[in-house]
Amino acid sequence: MVKKSTIIFGLSALFLLVFGVLYVIWPLAPYHEDIIGMSSTELVSTSPDIAYLLLTGVDVTGLTFIGLGILMISMGFLAWQSRIAWYSILLVIVFFALPLSYIVAETGGPYLMIIILILIQVVGLIVAFFERKENIFASVK
Repeated sequence: MVKKSTIIFGLSALFLLVFGVLYVIWPLAPYHEDIIGMSSTELVSTSPDIAYLLLTGVDVTGLTFIGLGILMISMGFLAWQSRIAWYSILLVIVFFALPLSYIVAETGGPYLMIIILILIQVVGLIVAFFERKENIFASVK
């Protein structure tokens, strides 16, 4: 039987994978162009080195999202069974998602999407914690 926490982390993984693919295939998202104040073609014509650096950063971010999505799929299956998986997800939230939401909010990007992702992952952690507790107490009779 698939646990509820696994489904929740699967949704989180889907979210990460979709954004990762979008970041890799989009040269610049519309909100990136709003932040820098010019389109990607204008940026390439005026500052090609800066454009290359920015596009590389967007691609690296996309690949990071894809990697975290894959990690979330594997950790989602283990979060209710393994403390290491549970703490790994918590560390991703604390050291990646929370700082990312702050950076995105400060630059004027869509930080609410990251906050929603964090909330989904926190709910998954809470559900996984209680599934694990339930599992431990079920073996004691």
